[in-house]
Amino acid sequence: MDFKYAQCWLLGVICFVYLIYRVIGGKDAPFNWIDVVAIIGFIYSVYVTQISRSKEK
Repeated sequence: MDFKYAQCWLLGVICFVYLIYRVIGGKDAPFNWIDVVAIIGFIYSVYVTQISRSKEK
């Protein structure tokens, strides 16, 4: 496992946990830029860890 893969995997876990926390209702705040960053971070981590890895093989 190289460093970029591990970094993106950790980013994906953090973003996923934050989004689940928001969906469950841990915070009663309107949708904001932090949510957008979490969504983009999660999508990027899935791209790097899953899609780009399958293209390399």
